[in-house]
Amino acid sequence: MVTNAERPVSVIVSNYNYERYLSESILSVLNQTYTNIQVIVVDDGSTDNSKQSLESIQDCRLQIIYQNNSGQASAFNAAFTECTGEFIAFLDSDDFWFERKLEVCVPFFDEGNISLVQHNLQVVGKDSKPCGGIHPNIEPGRKSIKDSYFKDNHTGFFSATSGMICRKADLDRIFPLDTSWKICADVAFSRPLPIFGDIVTLDEILGGYRMHGDNFWMHSKEQENWLENQQRYVDFTNNWLVRCGFKEKIFFEKSDHYMMYSQKCGIPVPFFRKAGYWFRKAKRKLGNFSAS
Repeated sequence: MVTNAERPVSVIVSNYNYERYLSESILSVLNQTYTNIQVIVVDDGSTDNSKQSLESIQDCRLQIIYQNNSGQASAFNAAFTECTGEFIAFLDSDDFWFERKLEVCVPFFDEGNISLVQHNLQVVGKDSKPCGGIHPNIEPGRKSIKDSYFKDNHTGFFSATSGMICRKADLDRIFPLDTSWKICADVAFSRPLPIFGDIVTLDEILGGYRMHGDNFWMHSKEQENWLENQQRYVDFTNNWLVRCGFKEKIFFEKSDHYMMYSQKCGIPVPFFRKAGYWFRKAKRKLGNFSAS
């Protein structure tokens, strides 16, 4: 059992009309083997029974903030002003953690120059039972994602919100977030983090990512516009790179992500970029064949 001598962790939970899953989500934090935690739940103007669910949980480590519906970035900002931990972890209110999540993640910051520790999540259904798949299935290891930005020309190196824990000192340089990020506000704090340190992705699955009919992101118009979303993430990251003095930039249209999606949707792509994509794909396959 981890003791309260461990360094403090603040956990931010944003909620909007997920009363059905809210108690399970919060209890998965309160029941962590790592006990030196502060849990801040921001209810973003829910119209269901979220308030009753929240107030049924009695724990001195739990703090609840109610606000009018303003979006996820606004909820993150409200919680961040109350955070006292050395590290900050995030959890969506329809997801949950396995009990050793913080115990496993926090020690990796001792390796030095780490701005984010993240992990993949088990895809589960409404009943919290695995329904196949890992999300988002990122390759494990320590990585300078800042360098990968320029090499691979995209920003798709991050776990979901519920799989992230950050150093507060780094987030102090990023918050408050632009409140125009009504959803996907994890992009607004995760994409600048590689500028400040390496990213560690664990090979251990430490939580559940719930798929259900009420997922607001999964059923939003924004989610349908995949290409536009990815370009927005790149533009946002490029703005941060400029702010921090970098002359290099990310060219999303040169990435294999852009190429794969463009071919799927029939978007015209210059021949030399098609040739480069197929060459890289063949090289990867050859490398895998040689390795076996």
